[in-house]
Order: sequence, then structure tokens, then C-alpha cells
Amino acid sequence: MNAVEDATPDHNNPGVVFAWLNQSADRVLKAAGEKTRDEVVASVRDAPPFGTPEANEVYKLAFGQHLVEVTGRHGALSREATAARWMLMSDDITYSLRLFDDANHDLLERLIHWADAWYWLRFEESAAHYLAFSGLKSHQGRKAGPEARAKAKQARERIIREEFLNLHPASRLNLDAAVFDITTPLAARFAKAGYQPYTQNTLRRELSRLKLVNEARSAQNRK
Repeated sequence: MNAVEDATPDHNNPGVVFAWLNQSADRVLKAAGEKTRDEVVASVRDAPPFGTPEANEVYKLAFGQHLVEVTGRHGALSREATAARWMLMSDDITYSLRLFDDANHDLLERLIHWADAWYWLRFEESAAHYLAFSGLKSHQGRKAGPEARAKAKQARERIIREEFLNLHPASRLNLDAAVFDITTPLAARFAKAGYQPYTQNTLRRELSRLKLVNEARSAQNRK
């Protein structure tokens, strides 16, 4: 890890933050198979002398075209498009700072703190903070939902099997008798576990699906 990456926790240092964001954009784009900053610059042929207004316009067009291409391949809200947009803007800011070379560091610091304040105020006042939190909770809920339902289903099946084994041996050999005899004790077990009781029709389907009566008959025939 280089010195700039080592220093990235110091987000109060504008120079470090600026360099870190440049490196991050390059890393994101390279991983996606897109051009890095140096590769965009190298793709420009016969550019005017570096640092001139003419050169700035040429490179701005190159980075702008790069953003259009990346957005087309990955989407406007993608991480890659965000990185490409940063490259376009940071290149323009870098040129602008050169026009005020004597106050370069001071201007960079002011710009970064302004951008940070802009981001957070916009984030809060546009309700994006709430939406982001809601999105995270929704994602967690969707992820946990199937797992919770699967566990609940397994728990109900375990209770059904246990109560079925508690039935009189004769009742276990007949589906109608099993449904009739298991309804009340099963409802009590389900209520204790926090589950809604099954209707007799649902019980009939579950006992058939689990093949409990068939298994009881097979066991009886083996004796």
C-alpha cells in the first residue's frame, strides 16, 4: 500500500482525499475493463500543449466521451459511471486550480469542504438518507424473509411429526382418523410456538405431503 492509501483515513486532508478519490476511480474503472485516467489521456492524439485552455477543452471532450461510453455500458447510476464522472470533473478542477497556482492548496481545501457540505446537505434534504436506510432494511428483510419462512416450515413439520407419533397406532393407519385426532393437540402446539393453527383441509394436505400415513402402514406391514 502506498503513502496516499496509507493516509486515506485522514479525510480532513484535502490533498489526500483528492488523490484517494482519483486512485479509487482508476481502480473501479480498471476492474470493469474500462480506461483509467492515464489511458484516457493517452488516447488523445495531437493535443495542444498541456496546461493550455485549448488542451483543457480537448481533454474535457475526451473525458466526457469516456463518461458517455461507460454510462452506456454500465448505467447512469453505476459505480463505474460515478467514477468516470469524477474523472471528468476532477480533471477540469485540476486545470482550474493551475490558473490560481499561488493559492492552489487553499482553493483545493475550500473546494473539497464545499463539495462535502453540498453532498451531505443534498443527501439529507432530498430524503436520500431515509431512502438509503429504508433500502438497506428492505434488502435485509428480503434476505431474511425466505430463511425465516424455511425455518418456520421446518419447525411446523417437526411438530406435526411429533404429534403424529403420539396418535393411537390405529389412527396413524387412516388419513381421516389421523386428521381428526391430531387437529386439537396440534393446534395447541402451534399456538404455543406462535403459529396459526391449520384447518383440517390443510392438515390433510400436509399429512399426505409428508407421507406419514403411508410410512405408518409400511411399518405395520413389516411387522
